Amino acid sequence: MRIRNWAAVLLMATGLRAPAAPPLSTIEDVLYKADGTKFSGVVFIEWKTFQAADKSTIATQSLAVPIQDGVLRVRLVPTTNATPAAYYSVRYHSDGRVQFAETWAVPPSSTVLRLRDVRVLSLSQQTGTIQPPAQQTEIQESDVVGLLEDLEIRPVKGPGYAASRVAFINETGALEAVMGSVTDCVRVDGTAGPCGTGSGGPGFVDGETPAGPVDGTNTVFSLNNIPSPPASLALYRNGMRQKEGLDYTLSGNVITFNSASTPQPGDVLVCSYRLADASNPAGAAGGALSGTYPNPSIAQGVITDYNIADTAQIRESKLALNYPTHSSANDPTPGQKAALAGTAGIPSATNRYVTEEDPRLGNNRSPQVICSATGGSTSSTTLTELGACAIPAGTLAAGDRVVVSFGYTHEGTTQAPAFELRWGETTVVSRSSSSSELRLVGHAEFGLYEGGALWSAQSWGSSLSLAYGSGIATDSFGSTINIRLLGRFTSDTTNTLTLRNFTVIRYPAQAGQ
Repeated sequence: MRIRNWAAVLLMATGLRAPAAPPLSTIEDVLYKADGTKFSGVVFIEWKTFQAADKSTIATQSLAVPIQDGVLRVRLVPTTNATPAAYYSVRYHSDGRVQFAETWAVPPSSTVLRLRDVRVLSLSQQTGTIQPPAQQTEIQESDVVGLLEDLEIRPVKGPGYAASRVAFINETGALEAVMGSVTDCVRVDGTAGPCGTGSGGPGFVDGETPAGPVDGTNTVFSLNNIPSPPASLALYRNGMRQKEGLDYTLSGNVITFNSASTPQPGDVLVCSYRLADASNPAGAAGGALSGTYPNPSIAQGVITDYNIADTAQIRESKLALNYPTHSSANDPTPGQKAALAGTAGIPSATNRYVTEEDPRLGNNRSPQVICSATGGSTSSTTLTELGACAIPAGTLAAGDRVVVSFGYTHEGTTQAPAFELRWGETTVVSRSSSSSELRLVGHAEFGLYEGGALWSAQSWGSSLSLAYGSGIATDSFGSTINIRLLGRFTSDTTNTLTLRNFTVIRYPAQAGQ
């Protein structure tokens, strides 16, 4: 007991005591993103060894501080009064990656510091000795959220990969180079061979689904091609290969299932087969040919005297009048073909075949639609072409009649629209309406004679009164006639004038009956 008391007295006398912790400064702030939402993540703080103001040694280390709902709070040893001057390297980590980094110089403070109080804009502007930057922590691929999953869905290099070659995907999904000469052609399966117009040999069809309803009752299905040879067909039903003769029969490109093997709803049919070399067909011929390839013959009954007249001469028509596509309803009688009268051989009254008495050779002519289309739109105060129809030189002739019909709509109610119709250089219709006008239509006719065209025109709107007029257009229809439809507004506006439709019809001249 006496010994213990003396030990306590000795300890007090020597002044020994436990070391105190170094002073700390508190840093607290709220971080936001640019869109106004609060930053959440982790801040990594790293430092090199330095000596604090109280002579305590701060060893090299790092610290991870969570930032939740934007709030960052951490207590650190001041560095501005350290020996030598020290700094903290700070990295902000969020959404699976480092978003940004900065450097802190923490001063001693008894009050809470904000980030603006500790951030260092540029180490080169500071005085004193600068410590080397903190060693960056290596980030593993697994540390980045979603990186491994993204890498797994990307194609990778296969064992046959090579630079400067066409690539194809092998059976494992890896990329390999297509091998062959630089002049070869590459096929879809990744093989290469000489190019050319000729066939490259038999083809193959894989993964085809036979056409036909799978409803439990249908037994007939068709293929896109005829398997050649037929034995090359491999037909699968729900993954089970079907046997020809037992489960189905094949005729050309038609598959017929036996009743006991009828595909049921939900069944999956898939097949593969070979194709014949197109330049060297084989097997039975069809259609208008009979026999087998490579030496088929014309099938029986394809060409008969039903198609070719028995008495046809080389200079005459080879089609008989009773050919199925020909109707004899309008054939002239023998008397009508050669009924001549008088000493000069004038066609008689019964000869309809070479005169206008035959309705098939009459002078009746149907109207001709030259143009019919929609037009454009404008908001301009300058006359703007919204539709046009060019009638080529030589199309029109004296005696023809040309009819032009058109219709505009006005979108808006603030400005008044105006419109024009021109025949060549002649203005036929030119009118302005009120701002409340919604629809504008017109109709003009041009009767052509040797010297020009006599025209008449009408125009009106939903509220615009009917106006009509007539005149002479001296534009030569021996040259191209341009029919133009124009529009504008009387003042600047955002209103729109639209040519909804215009039609130009020609009625050819014809003699009276």
